[in-house]
Amino acid sequence: MIKKKIIVSGIVQGVTFRKHLMVMALALNINGYAKNLNDGKLEAVFIGKKENVDKMLEFCKKGPLLANVRKYEISDFNGEIKGFSIK
Repeated sequence: MIKKKIIVSGIVQGVTFRKHLMVMALALNINGYAKNLNDGKLEAVFIGKKENVDKMLEFCKKGPLLANVRKYEISDFNGEIKGFSIK
């Protein structure tokens, strides 16, 4: 199990980014969350098997069709989360 946090900037709010992450997380058995930040960025935490977390991170680097990801920062996450939620 690995735990990662990603902050994504660009056009990432109002483009169904969080909804896509929720669907993927449920399919890949990922715990964590996705939330919009006040500064226009998106923050997400993924906890699960390495290969599944890697899939989530790869998706975040491009985002859904209407998104325009300009930058992302990935870091380790310390903590426990059960399930996946949109905040």
